[in-house]
Amino acid sequence: MENCYDLFVENGPVANYFEKHYLNWQLEYGRGSVEEFAKTLKISQGYLSQLLNGTRMGVGYKTAARICETLNDHTLLDILGYPRLEIETVPLSSLPPELRERLREALLEIERTLKTRSIQPDSPEGLEISVSVLKKFGFSINDITNPE
Repeated sequence: MENCYDLFVENGPVANYFEKHYLNWQLEYGRGSVEEFAKTLKISQGYLSQLLNGTRMGVGYKTAARICETLNDHTLLDILGYPRLEIETVPLSSLPPELRERLREALLEIERTLKTRSIQPDSPEGLEISVSVLKKFGFSINDITNPE
């Protein structure tokens, strides 16, 4: 049986990346439009259409990084020749007790808020709530979700 991805015309690796994710997004969230998928990625419908049909093959680093975070797939950075962000992890036990407690309280508030409103943590609204609560507790956010 033919894979559904094989039905697309070969437009290059960038177009293939977006085609694959658009299909996966539709399977997960329903048969949504390109416009709805573009809103999820925080790019315009026209820009996404150009990426899907292969007439646009480049994406700026910040936009690509944001898209990769949204889709939880960083291969677009590889395709475009951009470096991947290296995230340094710090054990919670190494944090000062006051900071550890503030972080714990912030995370609990985020969890409660998302649960009571039935919001997915990785949705745009969920991310907005998380950033807002973290800021409320005094954490600064280096936000790669802002457009270039």
